[in-house]
Amino acid sequence: MRLDEAYDYIREYCRKEKWVLKEKKKLLTADKKAITILEKWRFELNPKKKSFWILAGTLVASIIIIISGVMVGGSIIQANRLKNAYENVLTTMKTEPVLEKKQKVLQDFVNRYGETEYAAAFQKKIKEIRKQIEQRDFEATVKEAESLYAEKKFEDAKSLFDQYLSKYPKSAEAGKIRQKLSEIPGLIDDRDYEDIVASATGDYAEQIKLYNRYFKKHPDGRHIAEVKNLIADMIGEYYNTLRNDLKRCEAQQHWERCIE
Repeated sequence: MRLDEAYDYIREYCRKEKWVLKEKKKLLTADKKAITILEKWRFELNPKKKSFWILAGTLVASIIIIISGVMVGGSIIQANRLKNAYENVLTTMKTEPVLEKKQKVLQDFVNRYGETEYAAAFQKKIKEIRKQIEQRDFEATVKEAESLYAEKKFEDAKSLFDQYLSKYPKSAEAGKIRQKLSEIPGLIDDRDYEDIVASATGDYAEQIKLYNRYFKKHPDGRHIAEVKNLIADMIGEYYNTLRNDLKRCEAQQHWERCIE
């Protein structure tokens, strides 16, 4: 059959079987002379015809209605989206124990909705959380440093303090950290001097190495005079030992040993 005949044949067959056909009508068809809407209303494209102006008015009104609807709908969607985002942030603030994650959630909201009425309060909250993080890290740093102090690992404590200042140079606790840093060279000096005193074994060659190492590491150390006194004492002890050895050599006439 031709297409139009087949179309009519099928429609008639469905009517006899009492089947309802749902046909999709073309919303708009146009040619050079007219526009047909839903295959029902025909408007001639002739400004002299009344139907032309009816079509034009209808189209303009439809466009205005659509634009208004889109704007209103968009505003409603945006408002709902903002409300949901705000409520999600509040939920996270109550349930999330990690401060960094709280800060990130707040910052993401401000980055996305920075022009809304909620942003100012969240920005204030971000500052509060940053202070909490700084205080938490300060307390953790001091606690870890105390353990290092107990082991006299002052160099490691210095690295720990430097890391804190590098991360929080403008922290409210930065002054306390700098004060602790200023004390560390003296603590290292004291420790190294105590090591020298504790290592006085009578092996003069090893003692001399310790003294030279101290002078090199602490050219302006607070124990310079004391170390020099230790050296003077060591020289005296060494001389006394030498003199006693010589007496024994001479008494025994071990001249080779005396020469050595």
